[in-house]
Amino acid sequence: MALFGFTGASISGGEPLLTLDRTLSYIDAVRRRCGDAVHLWMYTNGTLMIREIAGELRSAGLGEIRFDIGATNYSLSKAQLAVGVIPTVTVEIPAVPEEEVLLRDKLAGMASVGIQHLNLHQLRLTPHNSKHLASRPYTFMHGESVMVLESELTALRLVRYALEHGIDLPVHYCSFPYKRRFQHAAARRRGIPFVQSDHEEVTPAGYLRAHGAGSVQYFEAIILPGGSGRRSAVEIPLPSGRWIAVEKRPVSPSIPAASSLFIDLSPLSFLPAELLRFERISVGLADYF
Repeated sequence: MALFGFTGASISGGEPLLTLDRTLSYIDAVRRRCGDAVHLWMYTNGTLMIREIAGELRSAGLGEIRFDIGATNYSLSKAQLAVGVIPTVTVEIPAVPEEEVLLRDKLAGMASVGIQHLNLHQLRLTPHNSKHLASRPYTFMHGESVMVLESELTALRLVRYALEHGIDLPVHYCSFPYKRRFQHAAARRRGIPFVQSDHEEVTPAGYLRAHGAGSVQYFEAIILPGGSGRRSAVEIPLPSGRWIAVEKRPVSPSIPAASSLFIDLSPLSFLPAELLRFERISVGLADYF
């Protein structure tokens, strides 16, 4: 974590409270290695939560806990046990269309018991849930993953409801395409310091931009297991004694472009599309088709 400059780490599972001792040791190890600058959060369904466990997690250094209240029939009682003990208490659940009315009625209750955030995830069809979701009357959208249109509409309506009714609860919609764009950009940036040349620049989208004579080419940094045998990769030792490798790979051909295009990139919209996709993270929701 320290090697790559991570500012946050999460503990999930399975259910982390089933192995509480191991969870506490992980939290303690990260705190000792990385200090207070790293935000540490944990996911749980909350069924095993008691006030004493919340205290142990806080003492170990946990900064945030996120409850999937769907596991407790949307009861807030378990999440409330962590309020006032762990600094940040969040509810994080999928936006299930059939539960929209129930969730809308829960928003004010979440705020009143001290829940600080509600994160809503977009449902998507996967090989693991297809037999359960495919039979439902959902509209499945094309894209990098098969997403559920009704889940997105549910989440957006809940955000609007909270705003229109002045509910003191930040509601965040984590759409799959939007999350994926930023996660991929962050993953690309991690390996860049190990392979970046002096003449190369990092774009906001997490690519390396290399200028040639009247042209530009883009690269990405790929992190691989150590001992991959690739001569172009830079091998990096880890504190555990293992190794990883970072390889710089071209993601575009050499594209004709005057260097003057990149002097001031604040109005990026003037760039041609073949350059813009490497310069900027796309904004907005996924296109429906």
